[in-house]
Amino acid sequence: MADSFIQVPPNVDGGNKVKSDLVGDVHTPVHIIQSGTVTANAGTGFFQNDGATSAGNGIVIAGVTAGGVVKVIETNASGHVNIADGGGSITVDSSTLASETTLAALNDKIQNTPSGALLTGTARERFFDNFHEFDTTNTWEVVQTGTGMAITGPLGGAVAGSSPYLNISSGTTINQKTIILSRQTFNMPVDLRYQITASQRIANNRLIIGFVQVDPVTGAILTSTTYSTAPDVLNARNAAVHQHDGTVATTAQLRVRAAGAALNTFANAFGTGFTTVATGSSPNFLSATTYGLTMERDRISARAYGQNVTTNTGGQFGYDQTLVNPTAVYKLCIIVENLGTAPASSTDWRFHLINILDATRFDVSPRNAGTADGSKAFPFWAAGGTVGVTGTVSVSAVTAANLGVPAIQADIASAALTTTTTTAAVTPSFGTTYIVNIPVTAVTGTNPTLDIGVEESDDTGTNWYRVYDFPRITATGIYRSPPLTLRGNRIRYVQTVGGTTPSFTRAINRLQRSDDSPLRGQFIDRSIVVTTLNSTSPVFYIEGMRDFNLAFRCTAAGSTAAVLAMRFSADGTNWFTASPTLTAIAGIAVAKFTNEQWKFGQVIVQTAGVGTTFGEITLTGTSG
Repeated sequence: MADSFIQVPPNVDGGNKVKSDLVGDVHTPVHIIQSGTVTANAGTGFFQNDGATSAGNGIVIAGVTAGGVVKVIETNASGHVNIADGGGSITVDSSTLASETTLAALNDKIQNTPSGALLTGTARERFFDNFHEFDTTNTWEVVQTGTGMAITGPLGGAVAGSSPYLNISSGTTINQKTIILSRQTFNMPVDLRYQITASQRIANNRLIIGFVQVDPVTGAILTSTTYSTAPDVLNARNAAVHQHDGTVATTAQLRVRAAGAALNTFANAFGTGFTTVATGSSPNFLSATTYGLTMERDRISARAYGQNVTTNTGGQFGYDQTLVNPTAVYKLCIIVENLGTAPASSTDWRFHLINILDATRFDVSPRNAGTADGSKAFPFWAAGGTVGVTGTVSVSAVTAANLGVPAIQADIASAALTTTTTTAAVTPSFGTTYIVNIPVTAVTGTNPTLDIGVEESDDTGTNWYRVYDFPRITATGIYRSPPLTLRGNRIRYVQTVGGTTPSFTRAINRLQRSDDSPLRGQFIDRSIVVTTLNSTSPVFYIEGMRDFNLAFRCTAAGSTAAVLAMRFSADGTNWFTASPTLTAIAGIAVAKFTNEQWKFGQVIVQTAGVGTTFGEITLTGTSG
């Protein structure tokens, strides 16, 4: 019927009556009355003003159903719209829009954030049953119980971790099915999660659980055999189900039928790590796996994952070869079936939990992000495997592997060393710092000495600089450096042997680390001639260090004690002499220099000693 508008002037028909020919749920004429209380005119179905209403009423739309219920929509004296139909609801085409009779009651059904914003979400619970009871009036419809089969329960739930469950015993009669449907219907996208266990897995018996298309009005399964038959899913025109069959508890299948076509089957679509084997003892069984089945417009996903675990060996399978109708209406279907050959014994299928949620998935794309706007980029975490990159990607930070566990590298295997030797270049494999340890297991010879210096190269082995000198080794033991910052890309060891027929059985190991240790260096020199004025040590590369400790060891000061000074340079040519100076004593004289920021350091003799017996100088530096 075309839309029409009726304007009712005051005192129409003397009784404020207008007759309408509307049909449908309202089986008697409808009247629009300007004011007054509405009553039915016996025998005619007309409504009329009985003159008893208070002044100020506006429009009243009224009618009587075939059952004699008065339907009224009116505006009152305050201008509010009132609905009075005996049930307090508004319906359109038999669908109830609201059953609350007051605005406050309606607002209670709308969830808001604490600030008053409308609360929305991508997952809302639609259906939940953990089988406190088996409600066949409101929740479930038992379509049929197969011969020799039985539905019992709920059972169990008496121990921690267990839950009540519905039990379906399969019996052993061939070609029998027990079929259970949800009374509630579902629209896509929808996400099923369920927990089941079985007393055994045996040939010729199976469980099918998932969604089948139904008629939106009657709720009956909508079937199709035009292109193919699919009795496994009751010939449902569209269906997506899990099938648990066979003799192995860790296998299952995804089965999909779309538009009445042949049923597609994908064996073991869940990966590994799931099972229908229960823990606990009868009747308090516990499930070990949660299964999932998601139907979306562009894919169907099957998955399984363990319960209460921090790492999961379960898997997920995405299917999109043929897709079920996303606009259709579905019910949850449970089928326990014996096939054409009798199973050897009866199987108990236990249903611990069924949970169905909305599963809206959003495809997100940033607007106007461009190609270089990092603020609009999506962060991601690569859990493993290979990440493909197209073009050039700038990386702001890299986390090295083995951060928690330093790795030992045997740079020099244990062997006897009898002559001065410089090792080949060693290439570090990772890390920002390292510790060198030298186990010496045997020493022979007359007055044997071993001096070992660690050198680095920052040009792959062409040029070298000293970074650390070990104190002189004369006996067996384990000798360690402090953490040294790796500044170059190659390392080598200078081993100087002294004495008569010396032999040192030693190894050199390097512990690679990734940390932020300060820059350290140690330089030992015995070549400076303390009895010669202006004699100098080698030039030490000290860039990055700023605090220094200079030790001057002598066994005798002599008649004239030698005096040493520390000097620094930025270019190795022009030098600044720092204070204090060191005067030789029979022992160790020490001077400290702080906040000296130079590239090179060197020791010079300011006063030549007479009779001074020199041991060595040791310069130790650090960045802080």
